[in-house]
Amino acid sequence: FKQVHSRDEHHGLIADLVADDQLSPSANHTALLRLPWTDVFTTNYDTLLEEAAEECGRRYSNVYNPSDLARARPPRIVKLHGSLPNRFPLIITEEDYRKYPRKRAPFVALARSSLAENALVLIGFSGDDPNFLSWTGWIRDHLGDSAPPIYFVTLDLPAPKRTLLEKRRIAPIDLSPIVPAN
Repeated sequence: FKQVHSRDEHHGLIADLVADDQLSPSANHTALLRLPWTDVFTTNYDTLLEEAAEECGRRYSNVYNPSDLARARPPRIVKLHGSLPNRFPLIITEEDYRKYPRKRAPFVALARSSLAENALVLIGFSGDDPNFLSWTGWIRDHLGDSAPPIYFVTLDLPAPKRTLLEKRRIAPIDLSPIVPAN
């Protein structure tokens, strides 16, 4: 789509597909934000976390662009890939990922710093984001066994994916034995 249409058309399609104005946070969103996170990093374009933050009893700073970091204090909700309804550009194309380390260098620095200092819990995330793979590789290269843990919460994790995560020093937590099937 991006190869044939403009960036504005691309963003419009995503906005139509996500329908952020028709979504509401669940009790799970609010419960998660009540936990004592230092920062919450998200690649989602929707505003469910920001809305849940208003209900959770903790005050979060919202970070949509690297320039927002100068005024934002923890705990923060950091929108690594942009946000709807109008916080562009959205990070989605191969070219966006390629340019990310240069164009969003403060986010890269923040993520690396957080990975070096804090345990990371991944929820609702594939773990395949090119930036995430680069950052976790950087942490392994520089901190090795002394790096804080990374936990990957998932359902029905295939054995090859489990092995790959474990080789990357990411501890899978497969909830499928305790979560009822739909």
